[in-house]
Amino acid sequence: MDYVNKILFWISSGLMFPTVVALIVMFIISLVKLGENYQAFIQRVKQKKVIKPYIDQLKQTLVQPEFESSSLLMSSIMELFTFQDSLVRRERVIAEFEAKGRKSLSILKNLAKMGPVVGLMGTLIPMGPALVGLSSGDIASMANNMQMAFATTVVGLIIGGIGFILQNFQQRWFAEDYATLVFIVDLMQEENEKKKQPVLN
Repeated sequence: MDYVNKILFWISSGLMFPTVVALIVMFIISLVKLGENYQAFIQRVKQKKVIKPYIDQLKQTLVQPEFESSSLLMSSIMELFTFQDSLVRRERVIAEFEAKGRKSLSILKNLAKMGPVVGLMGTLIPMGPALVGLSSGDIASMANNMQMAFATTVVGLIIGGIGFILQNFQQRWFAEDYATLVFIVDLMQEENEKKKQPVLN
């Protein structure tokens, strides 16, 4: 039994360094994503000033936009109008938009889930050596291990919190943009059906 305990202890101790490295990498990624989402928020504020009047105009009549494709939504709208007569190609544009949105969300979802998990690993691994230090009276060793355990917990929770908050923001933005694209596609389909109807004299 002691032999098994030693093997498990060696395995867990060997995982400490990869766990810390993973936490550092995830923390850097979360900070990068935080900056990207801040830029995206600023861009959406500017974009809303252009998109909202255009959507209000679409409620009256279908018109091709005149704005520049400075964002994924705007470029997708412009692309839809290039395929106005092809339902298959319009659906392809929607599918590509959805795929790009889900790819961005998956990174944040992984941060939200894996941050606390890796942080918990970084908490539990040093607890073994800390207890050994406590039993042998090595208070300094115990304090160092406990410090590492608490630090990894905090970092893991920060990563998870950033990922969760940004994921919620991006999900809402994605839902709004997706609804806009679907609305335009439906309008195009309606216009195409009107064109196909025979004109009665």
